[in-house]
Amino acid sequence: MTGSHASRARLALAAISRIAARRTRGDVTVAVVSVLVGLAPALLLPAPALAAPPAPKELTVQEVLAKSITARGGLQQLHAVETRRESGTLELGPGNVWPLTVEHKRPNRMRMEISLQGTKLIRVFDGVHGWQKQPQSPAPEALAGDDLHNIANEADFDNVLVDTAAKGKAVLLGKEAAPAAGAGSAATIATTAGAASAAAHDVYRVQVTLLSGDVFIYSIDAVSFLPVHWEGGRMINGKLVTFVSDYNDYREVGGTRYAFQIVSSIKGSAQNQKLTYSKIELNVPIEDARFTPATMMPAAPPPAATPPPPAATAPPPAPGTAQPPPAATPPPPPRGRQ
Repeated sequence: MTGSHASRARLALAAISRIAARRTRGDVTVAVVSVLVGLAPALLLPAPALAAPPAPKELTVQEVLAKSITARGGLQQLHAVETRRESGTLELGPGNVWPLTVEHKRPNRMRMEISLQGTKLIRVFDGVHGWQKQPQSPAPEALAGDDLHNIANEADFDNVLVDTAAKGKAVLLGKEAAPAAGAGSAATIATTAGAASAAAHDVYRVQVTLLSGDVFIYSIDAVSFLPVHWEGGRMINGKLVTFVSDYNDYREVGGTRYAFQIVSSIKGSAQNQKLTYSKIELNVPIEDARFTPATMMPAAPPPAATPPPPAATAPPPAPGTAQPPPAATPPPPPRGRQ
């Protein structure tokens, strides 16, 4: 049957070629129709319309948050981290780069130290109270009002994208194109030592309203589902100031992912500050005392040792007295017995 059908098709094509040589339109039309009737009946039927691919299912805010948690290592892995120490630098502009260390301990304790030319700026939060020690201040000062409120938000161990339902309410604002190319416009994920890949994707914008009333907006990469941008207001001296942060250079640490670079600024300002971490350590021992004002004071120098009294000088020998021979230097001990 297959050979017969192929032969009929070749004959039909030959007939169409001969008919095309004719000049009478009516003959051509009749002949072509006759030839097509001799072929498979399916050739006479209109081609079926191709079914349109189903529209991609839109994710809910709960699904976006769940995927984001999975991208960061999963809820169980994140909850297994009890302490975290971040070491790196804070850059405030050309020539202004300072060593920085941030320590976190569940549920919401934090200590930040910035080394400034031999002195330190220290901020701590013990979960309820906060203190700050300026380099020029003789003692730490208790934080209150807006300052205390802001450091409490900073001290959230996982940030508000984890256990969100217990911290406030999340709403999906939509999916949109990533910001224009620039620092922090897309997640950069290190894949191997010395190699990294960066790409700008669409982002999901998730708004979280905390129980305190603070409103934060996160942009979550639609491919990696890692947070790449944050925007939120903070009260400073009684005025609401909007800040933005971009998260870059995600790396895996102990089965979880953390951004190793965070670029922040006041929204609309060309000036920014860049946090660059060289090391992030998980579950390291951190004493609770690290989050108290007692540890913010510089350690007292050890008491100076009392110098020993000068050795008595032997009187010079009397003229003609024989001098004793110098003491012999003992030989070095045999190798292997030090």
